[in-house]
Amino acid sequence: MQFLFVLAIKKSLLVMLTGFSVVILAIPLLF
Repeated sequence: MQFLFVLAIKKSLLVMLTGFSVVILAIPLLF
């Protein structure tokens, strides 16, 4: 049960990191 919880946390962190990278890459394109 705890393994699934850790897996969900890692997945959400990965999604947040990916979104953050996309935003950083998109900022120079906008300006």
